[in-house]
Amino acid sequence: MIKKPSFKKINFGTWQTIADEKITEIICDYPINWITFDLEHTSNSFEEIEKLIRIANLKDVYSFVRIPKIDPSIIQKVLDAGSNGIICPNIKNLEQIKQIHSYMHYPSQGIRGVGLSRAQFFGKNFKKYFNYQKSNLSLIVQIEDIATIEKIDSIFKSKLIDGFIIGPYDLSCSMGIPGKFNNIKYKKAVKKLLEAAIACKVPAGIHVINPEKYEVNQRIKEGFKIIGYGLDFTMIKNVLEGLFKK
Repeated sequence: MIKKPSFKKINFGTWQTIADEKITEIICDYPINWITFDLEHTSNSFEEIEKLIRIANLKDVYSFVRIPKIDPSIIQKVLDAGSNGIICPNIKNLEQIKQIHSYMHYPSQGIRGVGLSRAQFFGKNFKKYFNYQKSNLSLIVQIEDIATIEKIDSIFKSKLIDGFIIGPYDLSCSMGIPGKFNNIKYKKAVKKLLEAAIACKVPAGIHVINPEKYEVNQRIKEGFKIIGYGLDFTMIKNVLEGLFKK
């Protein structure tokens, strides 16, 4: 069972949206701290995601699944399949976080039902997994709405999350300035979020979608610890653009 990474230190991961086991094998051969399999903005099925989780487990790489919505059935299934953590999009308030946390953990921490599956080696290591899930499963939330930032202190002070990731496109859309990341209003919102995170000692994350080292270094200077570095199709696209550049 894979130990939780230290999200309070600078760590790198990437996103996989194409449900191909060979891509997971290739990615997991590189020195990443985690990999996220996406169920929100893809047509991937749970059966496909389960196969990718298995590859990450075998490669000893900590895995997340970004779920499409807060649903106890979805959360239970991906954790039973062996995922080490949940990334939940578009969090609005503390009550949602309490719900997700309870769905992730067995009693007395939560209300997750017990199902013998891959995570517990089909019952063989249930006791070991029961102890593992108490402190090694991770909950990362996505902050994607300006209204959430206005009440962020209650979320950060809850101690129920391991960190957060800014959803830059959705956040800017919620402000009426879609994709305008240099807009002063957007920059002020991000600054406010970072200041609250530092004050509450909550690891801040961001997804550098186009994998550029310059931007990564800038984000680290700004105080981000959890760095999503690219995703499968942008890395493939960037290589192809380089190969076929006129």
